[in-house]
Amino acid sequence: FKQKTAYEMRISDWSSDVCSSDLIYWLTKIKSKPKQKQVVVSKSKAHEIALKKLQKLESQKKWQSDDSKEYYLELSDILREYLEGRFNIPAKENTTIEILQSLRSGMMQDDEKSMLKEILEISDLVKFAKWKPLTDENYTALKNSIQFVKRTKPVGESIDKEQ
Repeated sequence: FKQKTAYEMRISDWSSDVCSSDLIYWLTKIKSKPKQKQVVVSKSKAHEIALKKLQKLESQKKWQSDDSKEYYLELSDILREYLEGRFNIPAKENTTIEILQSLRSGMMQDDEKSMLKEILEISDLVKFAKWKPLTDENYTALKNSIQFVKRTKPVGESIDKEQ
């Protein structure tokens, strides 16, 4: 057993004071940190949001522009946001294949899943392979997206006549 010098005792006391003050500061900061409010979009409203965005995209007539990539980025984002809100899957972070795999049986009909697959795959080709679709194909993708949202909305939810 070795006796500590006065210097070693001061250093030891100082380091324990610093550690405990850091701990107190850290605990106080965590407790006083305001809890972040989570914005939760109702699953029943995801289709309404998606349809409004799709209608806006349609009214802007972006499918007629030469910038197919920008058009398909927006179209794909709208569908991915809808999938997250409606089916609670991380669609914005996932690839098309991962999205399709995460849609479990019973979430939607096979023809709806095929429709989604076609839209997302075309979007991927335009965004990543620099594929140039025809104007008619762009408009068809938009109409299919609208149809997909309408067909996969929660059962019992009505859709306004204007949509």
